[in-house]
Amino acid sequence: MYKSLSASLTILMLISACGGGGGNASGSSSAGPVVVTPPSLDLKTAWATYLKQSSSKNFSISGSLNGSGISGNGTYITSYTSPVVVQAFNLSNSYGVKQTLDNVSKTVTVFNANVFVNGSSSLSTTTTEYYTDANGAIKVINDVNSNEQTVVTSFSSFPTLITVGAGGTLYAGNVYSNLGYPCGTESASYAASADTVSTLLVTLTVSQNTTRQALNQCTTRSSVTQYVYRLGFNTLSLLNVSGSGSVAAGTVTYTF
Repeated sequence: MYKSLSASLTILMLISACGGGGGNASGSSSAGPVVVTPPSLDLKTAWATYLKQSSSKNFSISGSLNGSGISGNGTYITSYTSPVVVQAFNLSNSYGVKQTLDNVSKTVTVFNANVFVNGSSSLSTTTTEYYTDANGAIKVINDVNSNEQTVVTSFSSFPTLITVGAGGTLYAGNVYSNLGYPCGTESASYAASADTVSTLLVTLTVSQNTTRQALNQCTTRSSVTQYVYRLGFNTLSLLNVSGSGSVAAGTVTYTF
């Protein structure tokens, strides 16, 4: 899961697919092409397991930003805590009024990146907190760096069985500043595509549209971020992160 590496850097991940080569045909054969049936896998269980992991993994960075080349590396850290309590903005009340959500779990993602642009380096740390209920439904997303909070208003659980071509809407929510100003909206959808005979690729697409408000609240942003996961038997692993947005122009690849 991923939100942004900094307030001024939006990401575009380059997804490359490797195709298999053909072999030489010696002699004749009446056998037709081998038809591989894509697997049907349990995305709901894999998602619940993924939320509970605590790990650290390295990634490499390449691409361009505003016409300048980018390179670098970093570390992606996840941690899980349960149960916890979170204060979330109450949609039915006025600015700044919050409600308490008890017995939720917290998954924290931290991107520590060392980015090189035009011969100079820049260190960036981005922290995002995801609060989920016992069924794995996302309730609140805290963007620690921008000090904004997404309150999820609708959530549709991942299916227990998913195969190539399947997909749907995961969640929709409203984004608020730290003072409770309404910033805009955020939504997410997913789609499954072919990978191997025993795995699938699941692409999660998150769209966010926010507008700057009074007292320097909120950030004007229109962005689309994609996460590509490999889904196996009750397992989910993050492969790449991609994104594009109106804040900055360029492409950056984060490869795990």
